[in-house]
Amino acid sequence: MSGSLVSLAAFLVGAAAAGRLESVMRRGSPHRWLRATLVTEAALLAAAAVCAFATNGRGAHALIALIALAMGLRNGNGAGENLTWSAADFENFTEPRPELGSYESDFEKAVRLLMENGWGFRLHATYDETIRRDLAVFEKLAADGLFPAGNRWLFDHAETVSRDSLDRVAALGGALSVQNRMSFQGEAFVRRYGAGAAAEAPPVRAMLERGLTVGAGTDATRVSSYNPWVALHWLVAGRTVGDLTIYPPQNRVDRATALTMYTRAGAELTGEQDVKGILKPGFYGDLAILSDDFFTVPEQDIAHIESVLTVTGGRIVYAAAEYEGIDEAVPPINACRRCSTPSGADGSVRRRGAFRRAARCHQARLRVGTGLKGRSAAVPRSSGCSATAPSPSATTTPRPATPPTSTNSTTPRFRTPHTWAPRTASNSPSSSTPSTTTPTAPCSARPPARPALSPTRSPRR
Repeated sequence: MSGSLVSLAAFLVGAAAAGRLESVMRRGSPHRWLRATLVTEAALLAAAAVCAFATNGRGAHALIALIALAMGLRNGNGAGENLTWSAADFENFTEPRPELGSYESDFEKAVRLLMENGWGFRLHATYDETIRRDLAVFEKLAADGLFPAGNRWLFDHAETVSRDSLDRVAALGGALSVQNRMSFQGEAFVRRYGAGAAAEAPPVRAMLERGLTVGAGTDATRVSSYNPWVALHWLVAGRTVGDLTIYPPQNRVDRATALTMYTRAGAELTGEQDVKGILKPGFYGDLAILSDDFFTVPEQDIAHIESVLTVTGGRIVYAAAEYEGIDEAVPPINACRRCSTPSGADGSVRRRGAFRRAARCHQARLRVGTGLKGRSAAVPRSSGCSATAPSPSATTTPRPATPPTSTNSTTPRFRTPHTWAPRTASNSPSSSTPSTTTPTAPCSARPPARPALSPTRSPRR
């Protein structure tokens, strides 16, 4: 099979995986989303490995762009945020700036492929040194008429971008997206590069003065919090979460501009400005009612704003304060008393994935903690199990008043979800009532018998 056919096959795998991920995300279940994400990542890695092996690495640049396109095609996000790994200058302001090797050849091929097909892209670039090298490649392709060509493209982060580079970005039809990484790494940046350099990292006002589209975000959750109000506080107040002022007034923005960067500008970056970004008939009605007025709350309290009502896709998904109780009920998760496995509201016992591993780890932890070779007293061994939560009249073996002392000299690797506490009259069966369990039919989902663990061994993952 030729390298082009292998690349095409790998692209189709990536596109199918991306489509599966999007369909699951639209159903809104976090557990399904997590499983779909893992499946998608596995499919993309397998596709990349097959392509690289079949083409001796020659088709890797094309595959990266194609798969990135598949992941963002539906929402118009295009490829990114790394078109080639060799061009990524990962940020860690406690360490020196990474010195990148030669990457321009592969980088040019990936960018050319995207631009010739009218596909957008976004690039991770922290330092101006990287941005200048990327722009040199774009300007080379501009001689062939590929820049500016109407494609949406942008730099992400750009903490140390220079004004000269901003002018070049504007000339090539680009945009920028900034995140509040300096909220958390501002002190480290000041220690390494000085307060003068930190005062314009990134130069937000200089970006806006050039008429560039500048979106705002968090870059969560690898390097910062996902909380948007922490990011908005950073844009308006110019302070870190440690209360260090790093930006002078001339590099801060007002609240209306900050909110626009976080809403309408983000929609423009993805080409969704006709359906997102503002509340207007014909636009998506996702909205939130806030605990405080963003425009009048004291500046230092912006980071503490919370939602008291969140509506997504026409559904009330969160309600608190005076709205508490009007959101959708969370489906109950019961537990099988025999195997401690969470079960659905319909009584069906879930025996797959993380639920099964969590149940096994929990039981193993209890056996180690109590020094028993069999099942822990906290998980009674009975002839059957129930797929519903035990009724108040049902009783089980009483829990010890204090945590059992382990004979294991090594701290167990798994943390028990239980909190050991003395039973009270409100949560303990009467001493005159014999310990019984509610008779039930045998549990069809009962796991096979497992060998006992020695109290001196830590359980396996």
